[in-house]
Amino acid sequence: MTFKGFSEVFAKHYSSYPDLENRHPYREAMDFYLLNHVYSETINKKHRCMPLTQNERVFESLYFSVVENIGVKAFYYLFLICFREMRHMKTATYNDHPLMNKAIKFYSSDTVNLLKNIVSMSSENIFEFLRNNHSEVQVIPLVAAVKFFFDNGKWSKGYGGKAWGRVTKCLLMFLQGDITFEMMVDTVWTLAHNNGPIFNKGYGYYKVKHLITVLDIQRSGQIPNMFFSHQHGVSYLGLGGSSVGLYERIKEKFGGVCPGVTGHLDWFLVESLGAEQQYTYYKNLQTDKHKIFSPGYSESKNKKITKDTKVIKNESQEMYQVMPGMHLPVIDRDLGVRNEVYKL
Repeated sequence: MTFKGFSEVFAKHYSSYPDLENRHPYREAMDFYLLNHVYSETINKKHRCMPLTQNERVFESLYFSVVENIGVKAFYYLFLICFREMRHMKTATYNDHPLMNKAIKFYSSDTVNLLKNIVSMSSENIFEFLRNNHSEVQVIPLVAAVKFFFDNGKWSKGYGGKAWGRVTKCLLMFLQGDITFEMMVDTVWTLAHNNGPIFNKGYGYYKVKHLITVLDIQRSGQIPNMFFSHQHGVSYLGLGGSSVGLYERIKEKFGGVCPGVTGHLDWFLVESLGAEQQYTYYKNLQTDKHKIFSPGYSESKNKKITKDTKVIKNESQEMYQVMPGMHLPVIDRDLGVRNEVYKL
């Protein structure tokens, strides 16, 4: 696709400068990961030649419609913020003749000259530049050139640089077909620039800690459990509204039970798997409400267990969920025997 063709599509998506005041990235991430988890659970129980049931097909359509809605917005958002950041590149970059010659060789002089026009533009002017450009430059080499300059250009501290190169890489890999649309959506929540997650470029309501919490829960494979806990008296992250409605629609299609739910959300497990944040308040809350204790706690003896003591909390649970659809036996490498994991 030429940049001219892209501009026409971009202009239809953004009729005016994007108003992101009512968007909540952490809630969109919750919706995506809930649906993704349930879809994985559903598909992995089927042989690839087995047809889906009617309700499973309805759910599949729901999953892909939500992914499409979130993903299209994520795609254009990535495109917009990467090009906006280019305006901060130092003009000294263009005086580096070996670097410029290399860029022209890889991406063409027209592509490089087009990017030169962005430097020192305002964010609003770059938005109009994206909406009303008539260049015949190809989009993929153009985005590749943006990544090249992020990685190799001259930038002031806190602007551009390799961190933005990694953000652009996600966009470029999708355009090149290296990753699927679904994979791009899965990745976008984890992207960060020099000062934290990428969702601070126009979002009027945005809490960094909330998004990181969602990612920590997702890392432990417990997004469905978060919704289950909400319905049993403990709400996290102000969970409600459309997200809870989505959970109810899933239950309706699966006989009143959401696939992937293994119990209440266990914050001890969240932290033990390498969480970015600490959740002392939530751990105390779950202990009080659901009697879920830390792995080193023996309720029967009412005392902490020493490091040398091995606890089996649930004898029927033999497998550890690495990610949706992937379960492995837990091995105690010191004793050389299988050790049961704690029920979530």
